[in-house]
Amino acid sequence: MKRAEVSPINKLIYNLKKPMDRRGKPEWHFKETAIRDAGRMLREAINQEWLSATLVPMPPSKTRDHPEYDDRLLRILQRLGEGLTLDVRELVVMTRSVEPAHLSDAHRDVQEFIARRFPGVPISVSLLRGERPEALMF
Repeated sequence: MKRAEVSPINKLIYNLKKPMDRRGKPEWHFKETAIRDAGRMLREAINQEWLSATLVPMPPSKTRDHPEYDDRLLRILQRLGEGLTLDVRELVVMTRSVEPAHLSDAHRDVQEFIARRFPGVPISVSLLRGERPEALMF
């Protein structure tokens, strides 16, 4: 392994991306620790003014009923909000599973990403009504 591959940040990313088929295996605790650490690190780094917004995790590439569905971003945001009055909501969900972006060679264009992965799936404004005026997607 190259030295850069074992840096703390690379290790964190590697463990966050640990596939769901590893659940229940001895190395699974590394993913759980990475989720906790990422939530703590985000809490330390984030502009505190942003915490008045609704925080929306970017959905994973798989639908909720898929065996590879990974809610790590939701859980990181929930860890970020522990002990705070934070509004974390899944306002965008996948209606069909797609190939993960990190396994694709396709160029990442935000508008194309939204159109391709969420065709006709608007963010539900009604879920925000009466709550917070802004939403931030992570």
